[in-house]
Amino acid sequence: MTGHPPLKQRWHYIYFILAGFDLLTVLISVFINHNLTEEYQRSLKLHQEWAQTLEYASGLTQAVLKANVAGNDVFDAVAVSEAREVEELASRQFKDHCSRLRDATAQMTAGVRHSVAQHLANVETEMEVHDSFAAIVFAKMDSGDRDAAGTAMARMDRSCGVMVDRLSVIRRIISDQHVDLAQRQMEQLSSTRQLMRIVFVMVGLMVIFVAAYGLHLSRRARDEFGEMQTQSESKTALASEMSSVARLAAGVAHELRNPLTSVSLLVQNSLRQGSTADLDRKDLNVVSGELQRMERTLNAFIDFARPPKPRLQQCNLNTCVFLASRLVAEQATLRNIAISVTQSGHCFVNGDSDLLQQLMLNLLLNAIEATPNGGEIRVIVEVDPENVILAVEDTGPGIDSQIIDDLFQPFVSGRPNGIGLGLGICRRIAVTHGGEIRATNIEPQGARLVVNLPRTQGSHSEEIDGQSSLGLT
Repeated sequence: MTGHPPLKQRWHYIYFILAGFDLLTVLISVFINHNLTEEYQRSLKLHQEWAQTLEYASGLTQAVLKANVAGNDVFDAVAVSEAREVEELASRQFKDHCSRLRDATAQMTAGVRHSVAQHLANVETEMEVHDSFAAIVFAKMDSGDRDAAGTAMARMDRSCGVMVDRLSVIRRIISDQHVDLAQRQMEQLSSTRQLMRIVFVMVGLMVIFVAAYGLHLSRRARDEFGEMQTQSESKTALASEMSSVARLAAGVAHELRNPLTSVSLLVQNSLRQGSTADLDRKDLNVVSGELQRMERTLNAFIDFARPPKPRLQQCNLNTCVFLASRLVAEQATLRNIAISVTQSGHCFVNGDSDLLQQLMLNLLLNAIEATPNGGEIRVIVEVDPENVILAVEDTGPGIDSQIIDDLFQPFVSGRPNGIGLGLGICRRIAVTHGGEIRATNIEPQGARLVVNLPRTQGSHSEEIDGQSSLGLT
């Protein structure tokens, strides 16, 4: 910690930095908000002016059409005087809209203003021609010369068409000018958005800086204050490590004891039968299999917390039950415990036969330890359309209600001398095979452990059915 000022003298730096950054952010935000407001007002004004200008241009078109209709109405039994009044009113409206349109285009660019003025002058000239022919129409109709009035009316219609076309050109020029101005405003808004992005980047960089500086200070604090607790934490870590080693050693002993017990019982049984009673090949295969399983168990605990990956293949659960029951048969006989097995056909699962045999062996050994002398253990293998259901029932005192919910957690046991790894391993094996395991108490006494495993289809030649195939009672 030497060479650094005290930590409490450096925390205030971050507050000054944050205050300065907040002020800068507020100023930039006000500037951006001001620009956005002005752009919005300019855009609103532009749209209003554009709409007003188009309204004047449309009014010109309506006035032209209205004046032309008045000249045509005299042929439809409309009084000449009435039609003349309508035409004169339309002419006055035309002149009024022309004046307003010139005023509206005065704010546009010189090129647009000149183009609109040129077309508008042509329209006014054509309107004068139209009015002269309208006067001829009205005069001829007053004198009763309908043929001459019809000829003048045709000239009126042509003049009206010319004016409508030129007014369409004026509207297109106004629209193009509006589009150009709108694009310029979009470019200005793009600059504002670019400034907003810069502000966001600044905010992000400031957040990163503050986080990094805070992390640096927190690390300094941890280093400075952590030295005061180093010795106590070291002792706690050592005690925890020793506890883990002890639990691991207990787990290893538990996993090795089951197969050693099975092999020992087979050897003792052979010795009791006399010097001529050698182990047959089936018993030697069992011994060899158990030795291999002990080797895998040791390797699994060496690589702690990384259980062996199952070698999945189709296997018959009845076979696993048969082999596990054979291994515990001698131990059950010594305590006068009857093991009954009820099996169903087609009990095939996709699994590791060694792990499934280990699961069944753990369940049976736990049941034997929980069952008093002279008791009974029932093994039931059933199938439904989707699962193979394996149940092990005993006539012991049942499972303590205080631990039944945590029964499959590591190092949880209902026996005073129990280590609490067997059922945890059973649960791990069941889950690894896509199944589940659960425990309940049964009436009047005893416990029931049920394993559900996904069912697959298998060969009939591999079936082992019935109680008699196990040689158990």
